Amino acid sequence: MIEAVIFDMDGVLADTEYYYENRRKNFLLENGIPIPEGNFIGSNEKAIWEAIVPNDPVRRQEMLMAYREYRKARPTPYGELTDPQAEPLMNALRSRGLRWRWRPPAQHRIS
Repeated sequence: MIEAVIFDMDGVLADTEYYYENRRKNFLLENGIPIPEGNFIGSNEKAIWEAIVPNDPVRRQEMLMAYREYRKARPTPYGELTDPQAEPLMNALRSRGLRWRWRPPAQHRIS
């Protein structure tokens, strides 16, 4: 018997990939860093920063740390990005007596 449901927030209940891509591009532009061609939709942080700063691991780590601070100051607006069908789904689960939890990235926990 199912007793609980856990959802991954990013890309499942909220369309966050394009928001992340634009936030990263804004960071690069504001810091005078050339934006690589293509996009990084669905990629991971390590691969993204290796592509942006390919030949200088020290500079790459500095940029990554700076970006993490930038990101912290510009939190993901999950309320704006959440799929409109998420709330009815959660209500339907609740009406069936199921517990549920959204599982966004660690820095954005929602209860």
